[in-house]
Amino acid sequence: MNLADYIYKDGEEFFFDTENYSEQNVLGLSLDYEHGDRIIWKWDNKRYSGVLRSLGASNSLFQLEKITLLE
Repeated sequence: MNLADYIYKDGEEFFFDTENYSEQNVLGLSLDYEHGDRIIWKWDNKRYSGVLRSLGASNSLFQLEKITLLE
């Protein structure tokens, strides 16, 4: 699964939104993600790893912390 479709960047911060509202993906993710989960994604042809930190009660919007660039 390509998680990059659910990740956006604001300044230097990365966010993970499992309710991606793009026209191509109206349904969102069918998998559950929780506070503290580690995910891996691609951004600008580089692989990153980060830990999800919940930003609301719905567990659909997360800030990514402890971001590591993978070789």
